[in-house]
Amino acid sequence: MVLVRDHEIVNEFRTCLEWLKDRHDTWAIGELTAMAIKLVNEYSAEMVVGLQQHIAQVPQELKLAGLYLLDSIIGNASHIYVDLFAEQLVNTFSSVFVFADSEMRALMFTLRKRWRKYFSAAVLHDLDCAIKSVDNNWPIFAHSSPSSNNSGSSSTSPTNTPAYRRSP
Repeated sequence: MVLVRDHEIVNEFRTCLEWLKDRHDTWAIGELTAMAIKLVNEYSAEMVVGLQQHIAQVPQELKLAGLYLLDSIIGNASHIYVDLFAEQLVNTFSSVFVFADSEMRALMFTLRKRWRKYFSAAVLHDLDCAIKSVDNNWPIFAHSSPSSNNSGSSSTSPTNTPAYRRSP
């Protein structure tokens, strides 16, 4: 009987992901984040997989909303989510970035910078390397060791500033 309830809860989360229509939809992102927080101990792995699948399956114009939900969950919920999302972060982020226009890439760059406080330097370095293989202007931030104090300083000095790094 418990398995039926588990299946229903996971399906409810996946169904609710369809609420995500825009990155500005704070209500949907807030509700889905609250659901993730409430169910962190029982269903975190299933919720992460559900969100990753959602991002992979929705049209390109809806993928950014999924990344904003990921950002909200890691910023408001347990470190368990950070660890779970880290496992596929490079693939998830890259699959969105490769088809993104310059405006979406700029917003993704902002997310990437914010994630320094959540994901390890190694995970973010891998992400940077993967994105740089698609866009040569993407900076690779220094892969710092735990004893290094310059995490977040750029290891590259690109002569051409990409559009997503320019000040308005």
